[in-house]
Amino acid sequence: MSGRPDVIAAVKGLRTAFGAQVVHQDVDLDVYRGEVLGVVGGSGTGKSVALRCVIGLEKPDGGEILFGGQDISKIPETRLIDVRKKIAYVFQNGALFDSMTVRENLELFGRLLGLAGDPVAEARAAARRSDLEPWYDHLGSELSGGLHQRLNVAVGLLGDPHLLVLDEPTTGVDLVHRTAMFRVLRERAEAGCGVLFSTHSI
Repeated sequence: MSGRPDVIAAVKGLRTAFGAQVVHQDVDLDVYRGEVLGVVGGSGTGKSVALRCVIGLEKPDGGEILFGGQDISKIPETRLIDVRKKIAYVFQNGALFDSMTVRENLELFGRLLGLAGDPVAEARAAARRSDLEPWYDHLGSELSGGLHQRLNVAVGLLGDPHLLVLDEPTTGVDLVHRTAMFRVLRERAEAGCGVLFSTHSI
């Protein structure tokens, strides 16, 4: 029930379409504080589109997207920046720099996000939460695919967001790194974050 105070984001009657092709119809979804929620579906079923609607990157053709009880589409542009700082979105293919170290990537994205805290301290905290400290001074090009994706998730954890949304975070990730990643996501949920991710793998 989206009236509960621990609902971070709520989707009501989501409808999306590409021309005459309807992708979503009457989709309802609540993301609760302290919850890890997975959206499961095959490739091309519209999971990424739904996630982008949840965070306001795409405008749905119908329905409401509520964050903190407010319709994202009706929040004034001047306040929308503050709202978006509370939401982290991890793309399936992260825009990381292989010529930079884990630390440098995290510090750079911390600065780009305009976090209120010290970027150096925020970077260290994100690396610690993601179990990346042993690779802190390694270049992105030196990381395995699994570690690269964990760094992608660590960027999403910068600033300790209220809502963490991840698009196919386990694609191409082996069982060891997948287990480590879900441990990190559960820990973030236990700390009060709402976590929403998509996957085609049950």
